[in-house]
Amino acid sequence: MCHPCYEQINYWAKKEECAKVDAVAKSIGKSRAAFIQEAIDEKIEREGLESSSVNEEPGSSPGTHIGLIT
Repeated sequence: MCHPCYEQINYWAKKEECAKVDAVAKSIGKSRAAFIQEAIDEKIEREGLESSSVNEEPGSSPGTHIGLIT
């Protein structure tokens, strides 16, 4: 079942990369999706790439974060 506030992001990665991500995520008690989302969020913040409209959806409060269902 899809959640109305979320979109799915698909991308292809080498099997070795998936295995590496899965191992690291598991070692810190996170799912693959949670680990990848955290990495994306950290890069956006570190590089100052976040704009005020990126994390907002129509009808949401300003600054509402769109995350992943894990």
